[in-house]
Amino acid sequence: MIFSQSCDPLATTACSDLFCCVCRQNGNPTTGSGYYEYSQECLNGGVHCVENSGCRLCYNPVDNGTNLGDRPTCGRFLNINSCLDEACCLDKQNPNPTTGTGYYEYSQDCLDGGLHCIENTGCRLCYNPVVGGSNVGNRPVCDRFRSDGGGDEVTNDTCSDDACCFRRQNPNPYTGTGYYEFTEECLDGGLHCIENTGCRLCFNPVDNGTNVGDRPVCGRFRNNGDEICSNDACCLDKQTPNPNTGNGYYEFTQDCLDGGLDCVGNTGCRLCYNPVSGGINLGSRPICVRFSGVNEACSNEACCLDRQTPNPNTGSGYYEFIQDCFNGGLDCVGTTGCKLCYNPVEGGINDGNRTICVRFQI
Repeated sequence: MIFSQSCDPLATTACSDLFCCVCRQNGNPTTGSGYYEYSQECLNGGVHCVENSGCRLCYNPVDNGTNLGDRPTCGRFLNINSCLDEACCLDKQNPNPTTGTGYYEYSQDCLDGGLHCIENTGCRLCYNPVVGGSNVGNRPVCDRFRSDGGGDEVTNDTCSDDACCFRRQNPNPYTGTGYYEFTEECLDGGLHCIENTGCRLCFNPVDNGTNVGDRPVCGRFRNNGDEICSNDACCLDKQTPNPNTGNGYYEFTQDCLDGGLDCVGNTGCRLCYNPVSGGINLGSRPICVRFSGVNEACSNEACCLDRQTPNPNTGSGYYEFIQDCFNGGLDCVGTTGCKLCYNPVEGGINDGNRTICVRFQI
């Protein structure tokens, strides 16, 4: 079966098939981690589930990979001889969003091999026409990067907001490359611009990332990084946490106003670690104070607020206290009494269709 729907990694509705989950994953072909597969059981959450999205974290058993979190092997990797759909080929590719190479697409003709085919797998090498890219091997442009889904014109329609640019990006959360953002200046093209689309290549300053091309840091990841903080809320706004590895978290400590070990300059913020299952404490950071007792029940709003990791750009990651969550349930954080809720910020994404936090309701 060939999937005909478009891939929207920013969608917040539950998935109903493998293609949808694959579109949202951040698979790392080097470690085998970060892969998703569809499971109807995950519509209600559960172990290895990505909340209630219908997607489940699974492992790609690559050579020298590390199965963080002891995930189940993805069903599609139990038999990797051939593909029968686009999702399968997308999982096998190793794309480079800087050069536009390494992309795959499904083609029934490639079940018998042929030009640009990956042997007889049904997958074909294709090209993503990024600015500054080099079409090594003169591959055909991938159908999903064409404006008409398979014609001759490459997708170059003008964007008018970040959401449009986000849908076109091919981000790599491990290197920080491949991210886009909207800027009016790029409607006329220019340095780092994706032609005249209004989208600009930008960098996500992740730990150990490499800023290929010396891109500007994406506005959504900047958060006034040099501003001095005086409380946790300020530091939380600056962090770029990775809930899969437990890295990238900040907390306020007065000692860091003078800099020091694990400090983020002289901002008053300190790098700390969230001890998630299967995480890796890069840099041997101290455990964040707010995560030192994450399994203990809260009895008030302040306790839940201390444990949240909010993202003011997307409106996600916010908590509120509700007694009903002592027994667990939809959107509850275990049985702690805390519930995930949404802050309706401009341009936000209500991932998981959370209820709006009471404190943000007008």
